[in-house]
Amino acid sequence: TAGNLTLNDDITAHGSGTVTLAVLGADASLITGDGDDDIASTSGAISITADRLALVGGTIASSGALTLQPNAAAETIGIGDGATGDFNLTATEIGLLTNGFSSITIGKANSGAVDINAITFNDPVTIQGAAMTVTALEAATNNITLTSTSTIDEDADNTTADITTSGTLSLTAQGAVGATGGSGPLDLTVGTLEATTNAGGIFLLESSGLIIGGNGVQTTGGDAAIEITLTAGDLTLNEDITANGAGSVTLTLSGADAAVITDNANDDIASGTGAISITADRLTLALGAIDSDGALTLQPNAAAESV
Repeated sequence: TAGNLTLNDDITAHGSGTVTLAVLGADASLITGDGDDDIASTSGAISITADRLALVGGTIASSGALTLQPNAAAETIGIGDGATGDFNLTATEIGLLTNGFSSITIGKANSGAVDINAITFNDPVTIQGAAMTVTALEAATNNITLTSTSTIDEDADNTTADITTSGTLSLTAQGAVGATGGSGPLDLTVGTLEATTNAGGIFLLESSGLIIGGNGVQTTGGDAAIEITLTAGDLTLNEDITANGAGSVTLTLSGADAAVITDNANDDIASGTGAISITADRLTLALGAIDSDGALTLQPNAAAESV
């Protein structure tokens, strides 16, 4: 309940046995000092709760789930070299997480602001907290989940990829995801996307083909708009894109001969009363509906495209 937990040797659970370490003192740390300071289970969950982590050596390993979280509410989180946060994990410390976890969760619902900077995960990762800034978050083929009680935005307004995975990216916020106009959108290179916010809107720039999956892309309050731009590849809907109330939906595909594709009854593009604009050289609308009481614009991207 007070003070640091310092490892001078291993903590190891047998088989599916779990490891739960809770360091509950204010600003208290879990500290590993050398290569012998492993925290491990064969297949059990590992949970580490402490306001500070100082992982100098040793590894954390299991084929089960890993949870790393601060104890105090509103504790800020930094992930990656140069990231800002009291609960801070450098790239070297992330490298001590042995590949093979079923999932990695960092932060919790009542954590503070989260800063993510140039970090790669080798397992599915979920990051939780308040306002999030992100740049160069990568997870190869693994799923990435960001859950914010505020906004999710890029660290700097540019077109450098902020999030990269060929798996599924899931975004849940209670404020804007990215920003409209110029280089404000959140920059993605992902395989499949699902995104939800209840305020502020969803503004995304994707560099390749994109599948809308999971629970779709939706704003659930505040007349919040949705803007998705692809610079290459097709936009394939396996779920709905729906804006709340008067929120507009703007889908722009700037790649040559790129298509918006719908293929089942769940592939709606909708708003209550907002304008819907779809710009793409090709439309392949097999099923689903395009629905709003507002204006609808359907147009090719390329000049001189025949209609």
